[in-house]
Amino acid sequence: MIGGAVTPIAATALFDAYGSSTAIAVYVTALCLISFLAILGLRQPEPSAADATGPRPAPATR
Repeated sequence: MIGGAVTPIAATALFDAYGSSTAIAVYVTALCLISFLAILGLRQPEPSAADATGPRPAPATR
């Protein structure tokens, strides 16, 4: 959700305006959808050249 302090204030305002919890449910659903779309927009970083060659061997000890 947008923030811990904003959601209760918005929920109270929505309930006062509409007199029903349906508006709150729509609000929370919209925030969940926005969060889901943001997650889908994340990309994995491309592997670097060091990652492609595999792990480096440990240095030899005397």
